[in-house]
Amino acid sequence: MDPVKTLPTEVFEQVLSYLKLSDLLSCCLVSQKWNIAANNESLWKDLCLENNWSDCGRLKEFLKHFSFISQSEIDAFNNMGEWKKHFVLKNQLQKNWRLGKVTDFIVRPFGNDLSCNITYVSSDGHNLLAFGFDNGTFKLFDLRKGGKLLLIKNCVLTSAVDYIQIINEYLILIQENLLQIYKIESDDYLDLYRVKIVNASSVINVDIPTLMQMDSDARSFLVKESKENLDDEIVFHFNESYLIFGTFYSPTIHVYNIKCDLEEPDVIFDIDLTNSFIFNLHSKNDVLYILVAEYGNLPVQRGPFHVKKWSVQAYSVKSKSILFFETLENNSFTSSSRICTMETNESYLVLRFEFHYFYLFDKNNGKLLLNDHGIIFLNANGNAKLIGVTLDDLFQIINPITDETLFCLTLEGSPIAMFSSVLITISTEFNREGVGSTHVEFWDIHKAIQKTDTIKFPKILTVALLYKDDTKLIFYAKKDCCFVRSFLV
Repeated sequence: MDPVKTLPTEVFEQVLSYLKLSDLLSCCLVSQKWNIAANNESLWKDLCLENNWSDCGRLKEFLKHFSFISQSEIDAFNNMGEWKKHFVLKNQLQKNWRLGKVTDFIVRPFGNDLSCNITYVSSDGHNLLAFGFDNGTFKLFDLRKGGKLLLIKNCVLTSAVDYIQIINEYLILIQENLLQIYKIESDDYLDLYRVKIVNASSVINVDIPTLMQMDSDARSFLVKESKENLDDEIVFHFNESYLIFGTFYSPTIHVYNIKCDLEEPDVIFDIDLTNSFIFNLHSKNDVLYILVAEYGNLPVQRGPFHVKKWSVQAYSVKSKSILFFETLENNSFTSSSRICTMETNESYLVLRFEFHYFYLFDKNNGKLLLNDHGIIFLNANGNAKLIGVTLDDLFQIINPITDETLFCLTLEGSPIAMFSSVLITISTEFNREGVGSTHVEFWDIHKAIQKTDTIKFPKILTVALLYKDDTKLIFYAKKDCCFVRSFLV
């Protein structure tokens, strides 16, 4: 007799919610009643959320790339609930990471043309890879087709591309103080959608038909004439919801809803910049993070300067309310730093300054959890409360909230990222003839440290991790190529 036959369905599902994955899968095979209960979407949603896999539906477009699902099984797979499908695909990706099941290809942006230099490179991670050049052009490559060249396009100005980024159906490009927004209409066609001249006191919408009738010299003259301060620069960030920008000297930050027409800002923030300037912007979901540098009475230049005090401010974009305001403890590393990157995951906000000095905050309340001289990595997938940090040449996996250290070890190479239970390091090796090569190595740190795979570049290159998510990694070997590793196998 079935022991749960008399139980109400909702009570039985509550019982199943306490089971491990393997036990839940076994329950699907007992009987029709058990199978229906064990396939309840709420159970699979809970399993996904336990692993921080909240992006349900994102992997559906990649289904055809997974070889573990045969063509005859696709219909049955599609009949699963959305959260169960999501769990199965995420779980397979995690296995591919740990087992080194991948496909690789290389994108070479120059071809036979070596007359220009790359000034910026970025990717949306799914479909497109973009390179900006110092001659005022950019190129797009298709990641779905092994890095096929889609188009080469001239920018509005002939000067170098300072910034290029892709998100959703937009490509955002900056030259000097000119912000250009292109709409991706098809794989090989971009439409120049909006052009804005950004200054400290104003944002000017430029009429595109009039602009395109000018020659290149007239366009450059228009931009230079409208620039209020030759040392000013655009400070910029955008995510899947918002396009956010201001300038180095401006107390005004403009927030545009990426789903609207981008003609006028939806929200404007006015920041107190008394003896200060905006150093960087970052956004995650509905939250805007602003890094402000206070310089006292010293003159401000984009070159070497001395910062008296740093502060990080967080605002809700929807309500315009301040979430937290934290002043940083300054030191010899941060006071003269000209670089600071900002990154968030589900748990933390990290500031990485020049000379490998970092601050780690609780993303929700702004509490400072850790600051030190070292290299820090947020866990981009899996347990978001764990971080990787290198202090005094030792790599540690720690939980800053509980102050728990999971393990500590000495690495041969330099760590560059941590994703789920995989650590990525980079090292240089020399053969007997003294010829060097650059190696990117993958380490499974799920239970014990174990090397699973190595990418070998045949010469010594400066390699940076350009993009990472659970489906692929993109490495940029400076002045040479992009190496793409896909886990959609």
